[in-house]
Amino acid sequence: MTDTTFIAKQHPPRVLGATTALVTGANGGIGVAFVQALLDQGAARVYAAMRDPASLPQQWQGDSRVVPVKLDVTNRADIAEAAARYRDIDLFICNAAVTCIGPVSEKDETTVRHVMEVNYFGPVMLTQALSDALRSRRGGIIYVLSMAAMIPPGPAPVYSASKAACAMYAAGVRSELGKQGVQVTLCFPGYVDTRQSAAFKSRKASPESIANETLRAWTEKQSHVFPDAFSQLVLAEMARDGATMLTDPEGARKELARKHEEQSTMAELAAPEGSAQS
Repeated sequence: MTDTTFIAKQHPPRVLGATTALVTGANGGIGVAFVQALLDQGAARVYAAMRDPASLPQQWQGDSRVVPVKLDVTNRADIAEAAARYRDIDLFICNAAVTCIGPVSEKDETTVRHVMEVNYFGPVMLTQALSDALRSRRGGIIYVLSMAAMIPPGPAPVYSASKAACAMYAAGVRSELGKQGVQVTLCFPGYVDTRQSAAFKSRKASPESIANETLRAWTEKQSHVFPDAFSQLVLAEMARDGATMLTDPEGARKELARKHEEQSTMAELAAPEGSAQS
């Protein structure tokens, strides 16, 4: 994978063995992939947080390492209870999110506020509630954000705004808690093959590849990770000609789409027959 991440090399890498993690949005998409990746890499316990614990995926039912947790990230009582009950958390993976596709003119205040509650205020409240425990255990946080926070809004401007707000907050958390021994990594995936992204026709990375690459980045103490081909393409284009994304956002998006399609096609042609592309 292209080296477009940022890494602190002065300390030895972390290990996931014996780690206790809390994953929000653990019953779908990237959340499921994170829980499974943690288990595969030796985590001792994973608190799988979701609004309805009865929706715990079948694959973990009966697995004593996976503890379903009722947690609506917009519910202060749920957050307070989780923070009080689960004080052994070494790694908080802030993943729960809601999408919002369509022009801003079509979104009423209730919709916009809900998106901001889930994608911004939820992470804020959870971070505040878990910070003391994470500091005392010198643990870590992974914020699952989106390249939508980095590039001019396209078909989902409200979603982009919520993820941009969370990205700025997460950067502040990293600056503050990082000085207190908490390893914070910001993950910016591009298009991922989940139910939320079904409306987008671009070639997508698998949730499993996103989870594994992001956990690798966190263990290596990287501050940011761009875990798939599209996110790395966007990062490279921002470094090359970031001004165009501001002055000609529509043109920049079309050019990114063209280059992503071209790269995906080349990767498929170069792959051995029968192999899967992430």
